[in-house]
Amino acid sequence: MGNFSVEEKGSIIDNIYNGRPKNEKDTFLMGLIERYDVARHRPLTKNSKQNLSSFKYFAIKGTSRVEVCRNAYISLHAISSKVVQRLTKLVATNQSPVDMRGKSQIGGIHLMHTLS
Repeated sequence: MGNFSVEEKGSIIDNIYNGRPKNEKDTFLMGLIERYDVARHRPLTKNSKQNLSSFKYFAIKGTSRVEVCRNAYISLHAISSKVVQRLTKLVATNQSPVDMRGKSQIGGIHLMHTLS
């Protein structure tokens, strides 16, 4: 990540967060993640869960894509590890992101009972 200047880091964040809806941000970030099948499975124990996918992460530098490590991807795009986990799951299952913020019916029902 040392190869990115302060201006380039600012431009990456501006490119993601300037007026885009959450689904568009997630779709853009998913485009910077590539999924690969695991070449060799090495279980730690007999009952270990096998990883089915490995991922490569990229950042936009100027007009080209530069491969970066997971921590650099998180830092450059100002996102959390949980967001990356959610996005990699979507990439692995080939699904589109869906913004579920505020869609829970439970909160509204709870609020109605509280006000009654």
